[in-house]
Amino acid sequence: MQYPQDRQPPDAPLTDLAAMRPGAAGVIRAIEGEAALRRRLRHLGLRPGGAIRVVQKSSAGTVVSSRGLKLALAPAAARRVLIERDA
Repeated sequence: MQYPQDRQPPDAPLTDLAAMRPGAAGVIRAIEGEAALRRRLRHLGLRPGGAIRVVQKSSAGTVVSSRGLKLALAPAAARRVLIERDA
């Protein structure tokens, strides 16, 4: 997947949401996957450019906080959200 020039610097380190530890924060840079998944995450408020923080992780999924909301994501969905970590 290619990122628009104004959204993603070419040397920025990206990681998927599933790889982040509780307490880690960053900015959503892209959401990969099928259109239905991207649409569902967008309706939940997860959009490129939005801030996000990992609250809790388990084998059942990842709980994140974004825009004042807490959301639980399945592991497969969390792997599709690409994050630029805060320094």
